Amino acid sequence: MDNERFYSSSGCLTREFAAELTEFVNFATNQAICLESGKLFCPCPSCDNNKFLSKDVVWLHLYRDGFRANYKVWYYHGKNDSYHVGSSSQNEPERVEEFRTGEENVGTVQMVHDSFMENMHSFPEDGYRVEEPNLEARRFFDMLDASKNPLYEGCKEGHSPLSAATRMMNIKMEHNLSEECVDAFADFVKDILPEENLSPASYYEIEKLVSGLGLPYQMIDVCINNCMIYWKSDANYFACRFCGEARFQNTGGRVKVPIKCMWYLPFVDRLKRLYQSERTARPMRWHREHTNQGEIAPPELDGENLLMQLRDFGAEKTTYCGGNGHLPVNGYGEYHNWYKKSIFWDLPYWKDHLLRHNLDVMHIEKNFFDNIMNTVLNVQGRTKDNLKSRLDLPTLCVHPRLHVLPNGKGPRPPFRLDGEAKNEFFHWIIHSVKFPDGYASNL
Repeated sequence: MDNERFYSSSGCLTREFAAELTEFVNFATNQAICLESGKLFCPCPSCDNNKFLSKDVVWLHLYRDGFRANYKVWYYHGKNDSYHVGSSSQNEPERVEEFRTGEENVGTVQMVHDSFMENMHSFPEDGYRVEEPNLEARRFFDMLDASKNPLYEGCKEGHSPLSAATRMMNIKMEHNLSEECVDAFADFVKDILPEENLSPASYYEIEKLVSGLGLPYQMIDVCINNCMIYWKSDANYFACRFCGEARFQNTGGRVKVPIKCMWYLPFVDRLKRLYQSERTARPMRWHREHTNQGEIAPPELDGENLLMQLRDFGAEKTTYCGGNGHLPVNGYGEYHNWYKKSIFWDLPYWKDHLLRHNLDVMHIEKNFFDNIMNTVLNVQGRTKDNLKSRLDLPTLCVHPRLHVLPNGKGPRPPFRLDGEAKNEFFHWIIHSVKFPDGYASNL
């Protein structure tokens, strides 16, 4: 579905998109999955074919948000893309991949075949093993059994130990669950299922089942200061060649535990997986198969040439956009787009503020007043004239007469009011200062 036709220039839904949306919904709802369950996968950008929703909800999502990007072939809604190899395969019937038949079933059989596609030619097609299989073949057959064996006798078609493990792992990643939570959840699911079920009972069993579908990675020890990696010729070093930091923790055990590690993801293995899957192999070959013979390709610009062409963009002071909005304004004697000068710019420190728009003037004034009053009146627990501030004075080299004495006490500051001065201050507040009604009722 082409999302460029989603909105017209007027901001309304185009008739072409509405017609194609109707065609898509009618096609998807006539598939066996939707006819059986009454639901289908939602291909909107938010759901991304990960949520199994009703027809009306899917219609609303697509009508409001459109389709996800590059969803040209409706893999999750009954269509498939033919796997062409040269011109001899154009007349062959299309190969149909196994897709999810519900939110619980994620096409685990196809996932296993994609994971071991590189070595599929060495496995017997009928499953009959003439000799003891090698390690890779044994892993393949174990994963295939885990994807085909039913979770328990009489369970719904498509539920297998591998599908249950992948679903639980997906729930863990989506909701950021801990391993202990997954252990309790998996143990609960296994208990409520019929006896002799094959559901994984712990996070360890889930990870063991799903690990066969993953791609290889390498853990390489790293210097704690990121100076070097212990790899190849440096793999036998016990300390960093640059900063001298130790490589392993001082645990006292036989197993050496590195202080810091990095995960290296081999690039070639990931490219192989992309080319092994029929769904991703065709987009990977697009740049090779979609070439125009005899035509000259436009020149490719690198970053420096692109910046050279755009260096003068926006250099003009004004750009005509229609009306008089592009004309400069003669504001308080200078030409610019400001209609009113803020009074805060008269303050000498205002230009040095990093967040001028984020100042709460009312609370700043109140806090400033409270700090002064609490310090002058020597309010315990609220005054700023305390031991810590006195100890900072020698570092700042200010007010030597207020420095802490060798006996641990400090001299009385001149700004602190004594008892007589406090009484005079409070008398002045009560009898001379006029407050708004209700603002100073507890004096």
